[in-house]
Amino acid sequence: MTIVFVLLLGGAINYMGSRAGDRVSSANREKSLIVRASWLAVIACIISARSYLQVRNLVNSEYSKLGNAIHHLAKRDQVVFLVKRYSDEDLVTPNLIYFSGRNIQLIVDDRQAGVFLKEHKEQQGIVFHATTARDLIGAPVVVGPAS
Repeated sequence: MTIVFVLLLGGAINYMGSRAGDRVSSANREKSLIVRASWLAVIACIISARSYLQVRNLVNSEYSKLGNAIHHLAKRDQVVFLVKRYSDEDLVTPNLIYFSGRNIQLIVDDRQAGVFLKEHKEQQGIVFHATTARDLIGAPVVVGPAS
């Protein structure tokens, strides 16, 4: 990219240094400068897209796996719960919410889900158990309000 920038800058300097009376040479230099600028833009876009895709896949692979599972298994009328297995664990992150397309309530146990449903006058929820590596443990459990 640095080489392309230097070539583009060299073309600009040559263009500015050309004689005013030499119209044909000036037009060719202008076209050359535009072509160089176009190539620079194309290369910058390719590099940006490549680095974006690398970062997205590396950073979010585990979040996308759990998030997509939640997205496909939870119905729209169900409250989504995720059981917190360890006290210092933070499973609900913006990336997880993005991939699941849902708000997620973090709970300590299944009983707490029923209490939450009753307090918020919701009819049904679904409880997911996941590891710290964001793998699902077993099938999700459908719960109703606590009695």
